[in-house]
Amino acid sequence: MRVVLVALAAAAVVAGSAGHASAAKRCPSGSTRATLDGHVRCLRVGQPCNPHYNWTKSSYPDYHFYCAARTSSDPNTLFRIAQPGPAPSTCPGIGSDASPSAPSFRGVGQSPFWVGPYLGLDPDASIWRYGEGLSLRGNDGWAVKFLWYLEQQATPGRVSITELVSGQPIAIVGHGERSTALVLEPSTAFVYPEHTWGSYVVFPRAGCYRLDAQWAGGSWSLVFSFGR
Repeated sequence: MRVVLVALAAAAVVAGSAGHASAAKRCPSGSTRATLDGHVRCLRVGQPCNPHYNWTKSSYPDYHFYCAARTSSDPNTLFRIAQPGPAPSTCPGIGSDASPSAPSFRGVGQSPFWVGPYLGLDPDASIWRYGEGLSLRGNDGWAVKFLWYLEQQATPGRVSITELVSGQPIAIVGHGERSTALVLEPSTAFVYPEHTWGSYVVFPRAGCYRLDAQWAGGSWSLVFSFGR
């Protein structure tokens, strides 16, 4: 009997020590301490994650995180649930000769090149607002889906977007590749709708941006503001 009691007492001490250690666990700077399934975890943007914890009783969203992948070929990682800052009401040189119309989707441009961002477009097409739904910020910013339409006779085309305050081009991911200038070639276009390309653009912050579109025989530019 004494042996059994001693063993039980030792087990209780070990369990108590483990529970105390878990409760006292500290997370490094830049991460958030969370409790999921009774276990303390340190959460940070960009780390591998399990989508199961988006829906559990104690979940990632409880700590303002969400587990997702930007594309089907990307791994699941943690994003911060956060909206970008307000879209500036004006920018230097805002607007262009691009018009708010497109052949097969809501967008802006002029023949033969249009762009369709998955953003709320003001009537003058110069303020592009991030949606009201689930807003996910990665380490590099907010990823927004863009469609590009270029008439067949004008291919190939090239697009880039520059942040005005820094003068730096921002990332565009298309055809499985990340770059600062997306080239639109017939071989990489969607089968349907025809002459259309998909991508996502990563905005590091709310602010003023310039989109430059080029094609065989012409070009146009558009200065716009991005934010909530």
